[in-house]
This record gives sequence, structure tokens and C-alpha cells, in this order.
Amino acid sequence: PIVSTTNGLYAFGEDTLIANEGWNSGWIKDCWGQDILQQVERKEVMCSGIVMGTTASISAYLLAMTNKIMSADFATCERNGVDQGMHNVIVHTKMVPNVIFHRQSSGVVAHMQAKIMQHVMGSTEVQNYAGQNAIIVHQYDRNKELSKELFSKWVDWVPAYKVRGEDLCSRYQLLQNGELFDKVGDFQNS
Repeated sequence: PIVSTTNGLYAFGEDTLIANEGWNSGWIKDCWGQDILQQVERKEVMCSGIVMGTTASISAYLLAMTNKIMSADFATCERNGVDQGMHNVIVHTKMVPNVIFHRQSSGVVAHMQAKIMQHVMGSTEVQNYAGQNAIIVHQYDRNKELSKELFSKWVDWVPAYKVRGEDLCSRYQLLQNGELFDKVGDFQNS
């Protein structure tokens, strides 16, 4: 099983500390302030992309997330990815009881962006350090070879633009380490 039968909220880590990861620490500081960042900076980054739990735990988690999103100060900190900063504060400050933490290096949930678990070449498998296969692979598109393997196994169609030989992405500029939506969000409170 992915998780035990213990009641609670299951959070899945990225095997790095919040203090060592600029994006996560930035989201937390911007939305919660320096004091909260100092409370959680020695904790492991938990990915907001995969969260599981009992109905009661998920309900408490969603309520905590909604309360922050609906707060008057949220519009000033909202930007791409900020949900992960919120997620880390919620799980590490016990806003939700009974959080069960899983490390990626020894777990069965792979966050491919973190580059902890390894793709087994020539297959669709991803493994942790102990050689156990991941049961859930999040962000598979961050690994080019894994994406190819998955598409060749599971996708039986080719997008029309590829058949026509068009490169639709050539119209866009790649911006490295930039934030196009800094302090610009969809949420407003009056």
C-alpha cells in the first residue's frame, strides 16, 4: 500500500530543507512572514502536488488552505507556485492534525522535479534509493526519457501539429529563473 491505515494527512517530501530551497522559502516568507519561515525552515520541503488522507484530514487541510487564500493579505503574495509554500506551512505547523510525512528517497511517491528517484532506462519504472518502484510518479514530464517511454507505451495518437511538422513552441521565449507574475494574482479581497 502507498500509505498505512493510520488516520491522518499524508505529505510527501522532496528530500531537501525549506531553508535550502529559494522558491519554497520565498513563497513562505511572502505569504506568512519571516517569523513563520523561521519556524519551518529546518523542515523538509513537502510537495503540494500529491496529498492524501482521510476525509476529515483532507477537509481540515482544504479549510486551512481556503482560509489563507481568502485572507486579505493573500492577494499581495499570490504568484505561481505559492500553493506549495502554503502547503508546507499548513503541514509543518500542525494546522492539520496527524500529518504523516514520507521521504522521497525511501518512499513510493516520486516527484521528478526533485531528481531524487531515478528512471529505469528502457522502462516506465521509477525507483527510490532502495530500488523500490514508485507507485505514483508526479511531474513525469521533468524527465525527457521517462516522458518518451510513457508516451510510447500509453499514447496512441500524435498531436496534429507534430504530424504537420510545426514547432508551436518556437513562438515563445524561455525565461530562466524569472517570475512573470510577481505579486500579480487572480484573487482580490475587498
